[in-house]
Amino acid sequence: MISTWLVMIVYWADTLTSTPFGGKPAAVCLLGEAPADDAWMQQVAAELNQPTTAFLVSDPLLVEQARSDFGAIRQLPVTRVIVTAPGGEGADFTSRVFVPKIGLDEDQVTGSAHAVLGPL
Repeated sequence: MISTWLVMIVYWADTLTSTPFGGKPAAVCLLGEAPADDAWMQQVAAELNQPTTAFLVSDPLLVEQARSDFGAIRQLPVTRVIVTAPGGEGADFTSRVFVPKIGLDEDQVTGSAHAVLGPL
């Protein structure tokens, strides 16, 4: 049986380093215009099996309105899930970071997200 998947571009990034294959690995998934539901993004993050997985959509409002199942994220083999989009109102990008596995449902500071997303 063959499953039907949403086609997306995935980048692997080495964060917090200038050395290839150094630092912390992360996956960045470009979703374009189509929003994906939380369960699907959690399954993709589990499949990619990276310490950090970011999802980039093209609408900052979708990022602001994102709701997450913190219990499901705790079960993923990742420490954080990042949802991001190109910025609005003079910002380079809009992002939210969910990190319930380490005891914080949402990281309001998102420094780790900026390290991953800065090169994009």
